[in-house]
Amino acid sequence: MNAKSKRRSLILSIGIALGALGLTYAPTLSSQQTIVVVSGTELQEPLSALETRFEQEYPAIRLELEFQGSQDIVNRYIDDTNTFQPTVLIPANGELLNELSDRWQAQNNSEPFYDSPRPVAKTILVGIAWADRGQILFPNGEFNWQRLEQALQAGNWAAIGGSEEWGSFDFVTTDPTRSNSGQLTLGLMAQSKLMVS
Repeated sequence: MNAKSKRRSLILSIGIALGALGLTYAPTLSSQQTIVVVSGTELQEPLSALETRFEQEYPAIRLELEFQGSQDIVNRYIDDTNTFQPTVLIPANGELLNELSDRWQAQNNSEPFYDSPRPVAKTILVGIAWADRGQILFPNGEFNWQRLEQALQAGNWAAIGGSEEWGSFDFVTTDPTRSNSGQLTLGLMAQSKLMVS
């Protein structure tokens, strides 16, 4: 499946989830209701694109979108530090939902969800590099943690066959204490180390 198909699939999955949400609330509404959807920042673009279409299709429902790091979604909900009342939470993965559930039950001795959470979409880790540098870093066209580690240890592009003009080799990832993609990066890197050992 190419990147365009994956993106279309993700947007369609989110659209179906929002449509189901609209159908759930629409029959009981006599006046406009606001639904606050709190999502990880990785879904900001597709959710924002769907917001107008959703509100046109369900005029009695106003969507209010809030974006936070996935770990922040859990922490702020449990600690009740949001300045709004969330209706729907969309953290990046099921592990965060399990954490939210465990923490909620420990503090409140009740179930945190009205219904069992369901996965909406699967996403993959995305790595970005300029094409010429990507060819040097991964000459066979496949991502390889060992090769990335070698580049990090070398510290500059020239040491791994790149141009000296490219300067230092830099690897940047999102903060794993606040972002699912940062956690995913560390998890996949650790998994690759365990598989090699």
